[in-house]
Amino acid sequence: MSSENSSPSLPPAPNDFLQRAIPKVRQIAKLLSSLEDPDDVLRYAVEQGRHTLNFSRLSVWFFDGGFHALKGTFGVDPDGNVVDERHNKVFDHGTVGPQRQAWETEPYYFHKTDSPLRDSEGGIIARGVHFTAPLYRGGELTGYLSVDDLIESPSINAKTGPLLCLYAEVLAGQYYTKLAEQTARHATKAAERADDIKREFLGMLGHEVRTPLNAILGFAQLLCLNETSQEQRNLALTIEQSGDHLLSMLSSMMDYANLADRDLSGRYQPCDPIEIARETVDSFTQIARSKNLHITFRHLGDFEGTVMADPIGLRQILSNLVQNAIKFTDSGSVRVIAQSQPKPNGSVAIQYTVEDTGCGIAVDQRHSVFEPFKQIDSSLTRAHGGIGMGLAIVNRLVSGMRGQIQFESETLIGTSFKVDFQFDYASDAPDVHSSKIGTRSQLNKEPSKLKILIAEDNANNRLLLEHFLRQLGYPSPTQANDGETARTLIERTPYDFVLLDLQMPEVDGLTLTRMIRNGQCGSINRDVPIIGLTAHNIQYDRDRAISAGMDHYLTKPFKIEHLRDAIELACVR
Repeated sequence: MSSENSSPSLPPAPNDFLQRAIPKVRQIAKLLSSLEDPDDVLRYAVEQGRHTLNFSRLSVWFFDGGFHALKGTFGVDPDGNVVDERHNKVFDHGTVGPQRQAWETEPYYFHKTDSPLRDSEGGIIARGVHFTAPLYRGGELTGYLSVDDLIESPSINAKTGPLLCLYAEVLAGQYYTKLAEQTARHATKAAERADDIKREFLGMLGHEVRTPLNAILGFAQLLCLNETSQEQRNLALTIEQSGDHLLSMLSSMMDYANLADRDLSGRYQPCDPIEIARETVDSFTQIARSKNLHITFRHLGDFEGTVMADPIGLRQILSNLVQNAIKFTDSGSVRVIAQSQPKPNGSVAIQYTVEDTGCGIAVDQRHSVFEPFKQIDSSLTRAHGGIGMGLAIVNRLVSGMRGQIQFESETLIGTSFKVDFQFDYASDAPDVHSSKIGTRSQLNKEPSKLKILIAEDNANNRLLLEHFLRQLGYPSPTQANDGETARTLIERTPYDFVLLDLQMPEVDGLTLTRMIRNGQCGSINRDVPIIGLTAHNIQYDRDRAISAGMDHYLTKPFKIEHLRDAIELACVR
């Protein structure tokens, strides 16, 4: 999508222009991700855009003071030099106003073929082609990436817009990730690593990263599903796998923060602690075999039945311990033992043991095994990945279930972790947690004939949802970019189901859901199935969504199969 005046059209692009450019963008993204300073990300983005993507003149701009001014960061002067423009290049509202109006009508990119081109001081020195693509943070327009042809550029052509839009997405993602990380470092020093400060920050970081990650992973999956070129599928798969790895690390940090000083008894439900251990070991069989390791499970005791415990927490404890055992064992075996012993007071003692024949833990590292962000092998040449959160999470989960954990280790011989719990036997009461979330009437129409509403303030995520729905056989949905617009649409038009973001301008998703269920938006959609969307991955948000009247809940980033399952669950009685 672009806009242009009546000036001469752009030169045609080579047929393989984008195909050759996409691997270069991936190469630049890898470089930017290795940097630490957010300003370095901006400077290197300009340099690499010039030298690798062949944009002879480009610059990065940010809005300042609520769209009242436009401030430069780094750019290229008329002589082709990359220059620091942070302190000497500011445009006032007279320039910013028209730019903002343009973005309100063209949210992806726009260009002019007869635009004023300026020098480092802001003076007009020529007229020519000018492209801009937006920079977003959590759905909010914060600036833009600009290129022009003041210096002749081989990358200025009919396909410049899509390439610049992709580059702007990569730049914004890397810049705001580094900015959040920098904020984390400063906040951690100022608060002396206080847990409440870290939890608040990690919640913000999770939201800021999950929102753009949803679009990145979603579009990568669509490319894997639809792209005919094997090379393009491989590139898209690499993006998807890298994003999944980032999501895994983010989830580990969020899990640790959310578990601080928590009593997990509120999550207890009837479960079989022996079967949980058996299933967990089975899930790692293939991974162990790929390393030629022998993995076994054994139950010592005659306990059969269920106890009141947190099944998700037990699985995560065992998964983290087994995963660590496999990761740090190059040859030999991993053995998991579950021991059960009934107690006279009507409870049962459960002990899990996870033993390996791996490298062991050095004596000088044993005191910090359960501390966050600590790796057993933290040298520059370490062979094992991860950010050192697995055992820290295990320790908090064990503590939250009033258990105890201990370990023994011998360097080059192996390590043994023992976890002890005492659980009450489960009663015969029905398990309220097993009921389905969805309670609305079943859809009786063909998918292609359904009326669907998306209410989401992030343009990229709206576009992704539209593509996902079309891939699943649904028609193009009606879209709203804020809660007030969504409310107006819901009052006037009956829908078969609604996808509703929890955090939106004007009216948030939770408030709008309550209004719908209470009849404040009329009666035609009072019972419409509602699926909540959020970038916050905590139980509290899920509980609030269901309490407000939503039928299901999706945490970003999600994949197409997650959306399909959510629709089926939300729309089945």
